[in-house]
Amino acid sequence: MAIIQSGAYTDNLTIGSSYKTLNSVPYDSRGYIACGYPAYSACTPTKFIAVAGTTPFAQLFNNGPKIVRVSRVQTIGQCATAAVNADLVVTKRTAIGTGGTATVLTTVSKDRLAPLSSTIGKVFTAAPTAGQGGNVITTQSVFLSLLGTPAIQVGATFDFLSLGQEPLILRTGQGIELSFATTTTNACTLTCMFEWMEF
Repeated sequence: MAIIQSGAYTDNLTIGSSYKTLNSVPYDSRGYIACGYPAYSACTPTKFIAVAGTTPFAQLFNNGPKIVRVSRVQTIGQCATAAVNADLVVTKRTAIGTGGTATVLTTVSKDRLAPLSSTIGKVFTAAPTAGQGGNVITTQSVFLSLLGTPAIQVGATFDFLSLGQEPLILRTGQGIELSFATTTTNACTLTCMFEWMEF
């Protein structure tokens, strides 16, 4: 394999040894070979009692100028007085929801040198006003076992990168909200996790 170099490690050109094609080797501003975009996650450190009803119990909103690619959303939990077969929905919004009693999740970058994220994740223990615009983009049934029992907990995972599909894109001011499709019969204690990239 031949390498053409101008003297700086950030602008190499290579000719592949197998297919003889000319390829660039992209580096990011940190000097690493660029294999993706800065990645972040935010999650509940402990279980929380989710707001009752069909109003959102969690949300992730793009509050900055960058484009957000949501890669994965996950929730798992139990219910207080009886097991529940619940339908979870993810709704894409074009305007952020407001109000309610919220806990802002701590955003953690997967590389400490990544720029700060302006994306905000929240979970709710009292009902907010749902965001505006958009539609339900995916749904999943999940079994929420009785709180305190040793039954296996089955979570819901929304993987927006599976099967090579385009990830869920959130532009400035857009977001997603998680909610139950129908009102659960008793309080649900949940954990929630978001993963995304920004560019």
